[in-house]
Amino acid sequence: FQMATQVYGEDPATSKSPLMACATSLNRLKGLMMKGRPTEEISWKLVSGPLDFLWFFVRRETAGYLQAQWEEKVLAEVQGMTGQQAVQLLLGPDGHVWKFMKGPAAPFVSKTPKGYAAKELLGGAIPFEASFLTFLTKGAPAPALAKQNYTVMVRGLPTAANPEAKIKPHSTKIELQCAGQTQSLVNYNYPVSKTFQWSMETCGDVLFQIEAGNLVLTKKFTGNQAFPDFLQEFKEGQRIFSSGEFPNEKAALEGMGIKQIKVNYQFGGDFQVLVGQIKPIPGQAPGNIVKAWEE
Repeated sequence: FQMATQVYGEDPATSKSPLMACATSLNRLKGLMMKGRPTEEISWKLVSGPLDFLWFFVRRETAGYLQAQWEEKVLAEVQGMTGQQAVQLLLGPDGHVWKFMKGPAAPFVSKTPKGYAAKELLGGAIPFEASFLTFLTKGAPAPALAKQNYTVMVRGLPTAANPEAKIKPHSTKIELQCAGQTQSLVNYNYPVSKTFQWSMETCGDVLFQIEAGNLVLTKKFTGNQAFPDFLQEFKEGQRIFSSGEFPNEKAALEGMGIKQIKVNYQFGGDFQVLVGQIKPIPGQAPGNIVKAWEE
């Protein structure tokens, strides 16, 4: 791994890598001996064979090391997580993917106008899977927020359930935690509005609740992007929840005849700006980032 890091990480013109020095000397020798003569490719393949094999071996060993680091430093950190929570931990500004890319993978991948690509030196590159490079390209961080503080107007509208429900939801509540204080909007099925003040530096978790009969259905968004995550779920102005999304209350909901609950909001202010901060999920993080040794 260190040999490969030195080759890919240093300027080829000034590299101190023994592999690079050997390749340079071999090219000079070939230039001197082949002047005015037809190229004898078979002979030179025999001469360069040991170096080619060593370079192949170094790249494959490096690929194995990077795969192990990816599994340990990236995949293990989001095991069992899905959706935007996993995306934020993986691809947020300080996400595990970018720590990996700035760390062990840094010398081996370059960013081009078309996306990420494996660097090629001495006639070879680390054999990254195309799916991994595509994942990086699609998951590249969104531009930083233009300002620190944002205001979002939220207007609550009546909450509905499937027509055959015996009991209808009677309230919804949004709670946003910021700097030790709570901003909240409670809607008892008549129009009500609230302007929320949000900052990535000072705001954290969002608690969303629906009350139906004696049941309280809860959905929690965590982290400093919890509020944009919440807004993303309602970006179309409504969100339909199925009873299966609340496994602990599913039986009770079905006893009330509730199969679906439709929650409706209208948004204003900086709503579109914050929703734009949430990247679409670029597919599941690939399990394998390099091609297997046997290939």
